[in-house]
Amino acid sequence: MNHLENSSINSYNPSWFVISLPEIDIKEIAGEIDFESMTPKELGIYAHEYTHYIQNICTANGLKSSLLSYIYFEQLLIHANKSDYLEIPIKSFPEWESKADLDRMYSICRGSSSDENLDFDSYNLLIEKLKIGSLNETKIVKVEFFKNKIKFKEVNFGVLCVKEGMAHYVQKIIDANVQHSTVPYLMVELICKKLFPQILDHPTKIIAICIAALHFQNSGYHFIRLLNNYKVNPARTSEQFLKDELDVKIVSNNESKSIKEFVIELMNELGEKLNRFTKSKTGHFKSLIKNLIDAEQNYHSLFLNVMNGNNLSSIEKLRELKAHYGTPTIRCKDGKLLLQGTGEEEEVALEMLELLSHTIFFSRLRGENEGYCGFLSICSNDKTIEITNMCYTKQWERKTPCAFTSIAEAWGLMGKLREKE
Repeated sequence: MNHLENSSINSYNPSWFVISLPEIDIKEIAGEIDFESMTPKELGIYAHEYTHYIQNICTANGLKSSLLSYIYFEQLLIHANKSDYLEIPIKSFPEWESKADLDRMYSICRGSSSDENLDFDSYNLLIEKLKIGSLNETKIVKVEFFKNKIKFKEVNFGVLCVKEGMAHYVQKIIDANVQHSTVPYLMVELICKKLFPQILDHPTKIIAICIAALHFQNSGYHFIRLLNNYKVNPARTSEQFLKDELDVKIVSNNESKSIKEFVIELMNELGEKLNRFTKSKTGHFKSLIKNLIDAEQNYHSLFLNVMNGNNLSSIEKLRELKAHYGTPTIRCKDGKLLLQGTGEEEEVALEMLELLSHTIFFSRLRGENEGYCGFLSICSNDKTIEITNMCYTKQWERKTPCAFTSIAEAWGLMGKLREKE
């Protein structure tokens, strides 16, 4: 359930809207990101991770990824309320086992996640059928790589390859000198080169295909389908292509609906989950979801419009996107936190900080960070908070209140947590 989209050591957490940019010391002016102080390389890295945020909140796959995490935590809380105690780390529990097939299907469709350069002379595409438990059959794409006619590598071209391929092209628009490894970043480019090389001269059309493919769980297979679809009528603009695809009918819960309608349903559902997991109720997430739904209903892809804006500088493009979509929490150099948004910054910070606190808390319950508390880098910069040995091991045994114990108390988990022997 810990699914990060990565670019080197930079990453984006799709469940809790957190961008990590440990290589960049981002400066602020009056609460706004000072893009002018960033190098083209830094702007490109920011754009890459920001693209993952857009994928998260504007595509069916991204929305379902977040929803699956929230459902997992809801089931965990149900399990906790029934139990006398919880042993940390929590690896499995009965309420979630019924969804094991769904989680496994999600993991397989996510595809290869290794970061590596490949030395090859040729490659082939294979489409395979996949059936897990009672779930509907789906199709996945395998890419075989050969050197001197000998197969040495097989890559599962899945969701991650599509996401990273799209982010690669966005980053290249901002920083033309960017270099990425073959897997997963250049897999989209290799697929295009194999099936429709002419489209390589139109990066925003490739971005549009990626967006459309990310409305499906098995995004790798649908990227190929949509690429061949675009090949039939290549004169279409990226915006027109995406509009055509949003009108395509699918079946969800035994009901026929357009992809656009399906995505709007998911946006509303995400809004409901965010409302449950944040108690500040400042209206930031409500406003964000409304903006997203309004844009979807009007077939308005601001993201594509901005990327196609040849008259806009890189900084102007990033500002346009931020003005509409806001910015998730950013963890940058030395653990510094930037809390951005679309509304009043102080109010936005409350909701974003709550989500950040939850991701740290639930990560600890799953046994991540080798036992120490993820709040440590934040609390260490606050002289009013006492750092004790418990911060590195059994946070729930702290005698003085802290962010971890406050969340545990809010969910009724204090007194129930213990370390697995």
